[in-house]
Amino acid sequence: MEALIKKALKRSEKKGDIKMVKWQINYERCIHCRRCITACLAGVFQEKDGQVFLNKEMVCIDCLHCAAACPEEAVTFAKENGSNKTVFSHDAFEEESSLSKVKFRSIETHLVNRRSYRNFQSAAVPREEIEYALDIASWAPSAKNEHPARWMVLEGREKLDRIMEHIISYVRETGISPEIDRLYQRGKNIVMGKAETIIIGYADTSATNPCIDTVLGLYSAELVLQSRGIGTCWSGYLIDMCNDVPVIRDMLKIPQGNKVYGVLLVGYTEDEEYVNVPNRLKRAEIEWI
Repeated sequence: MEALIKKALKRSEKKGDIKMVKWQINYERCIHCRRCITACLAGVFQEKDGQVFLNKEMVCIDCLHCAAACPEEAVTFAKENGSNKTVFSHDAFEEESSLSKVKFRSIETHLVNRRSYRNFQSAAVPREEIEYALDIASWAPSAKNEHPARWMVLEGREKLDRIMEHIISYVRETGISPEIDRLYQRGKNIVMGKAETIIIGYADTSATNPCIDTVLGLYSAELVLQSRGIGTCWSGYLIDMCNDVPVIRDMLKIPQGNKVYGVLLVGYTEDEEYVNVPNRLKRAEIEWI
């Protein structure tokens, strides 16, 4: 356990300081629908005396769900972030097919509208849907066409709750990612959300490029699932826990010499509706050589 604690603390140091809240609320536009509160994973948006406010002591992860969920565009970037343009209109990404009057979603539209969902209904996603998406993932690019990724699907609240208990114990013992426990005590599970189904992608570390191959496959499956009305969310926390916590590795029977490279929460969404496409301030520069 001591070795695990040292590893956890080292990884925690690399993640840097807590991010400051970068948002502001336009109270002249706010209709107090509370969608920003529901959408905010980190608990930055809270309510007091019937009014939404920003708790600047909480950690903002820049997911942009608040801006995407607000129907009145009352959530905007703070002035010091250099942009007042918070969202794009959905109309800018909708096209009308020349073959019919029904609007369709191009690949660009599908990509910019993709969101991470964590509030799910208790109704399970049919296995046929997951099998179909993972089958399509077989066409994802793979180094030397090895396709080393293997899939594990966890189902059932009881099983997931047992894993979550081990995660909370690990957090308390090691001090790694204390926000998991802090938010869990407030009713927010930032590791699993309310998922009843979780897809785990793992691969043999001796493969040519196991990490990228697994991620490409799982991302392909995610796009298929969301196009079929099924919400998803990547869980970086659970990736770490599956690899670092021995009791969880044993529970999942992850083979020796294999590592988890991707975890996807899956379910039919509940109380999450995103009406805007937030502007991305972080855009990689392109260097032409």
